[in-house]
Amino acid sequence: MAKAVGTAAVLSGDRVALGIGVGWMREEFELLEQPFRAARGARTDEMIEVMRKLWARRMVEHHGRFFDFPRLQMSPAPRAADPDPDRRRAPTPRCAAPA
Repeated sequence: MAKAVGTAAVLSGDRVALGIGVGWMREEFELLEQPFRAARGARTDEMIEVMRKLWARRMVEHHGRFFDFPRLQMSPAPRAADPDPDRRRAPTPRCAAPA
């Protein structure tokens, strides 16, 4: 996801908006043997953290609860490490609550 958005941002002159959801289909989580309710919010938070790191235009690494990778640099990357910083919203208070 980070690579695709980074490439789209570069090709479009940083005119990219990214919408992220925590997932709603229980069967998709079951297929991947992942807990549905227990960690959706935390996994999404970490995914956003990982994307911001990858868009930093420098060598980065990450060793988290859900994602783990050694030092690397992703290219191309958007000019801004967070192309859409103020759009983190949830349609209901229940969705906004951490998992």
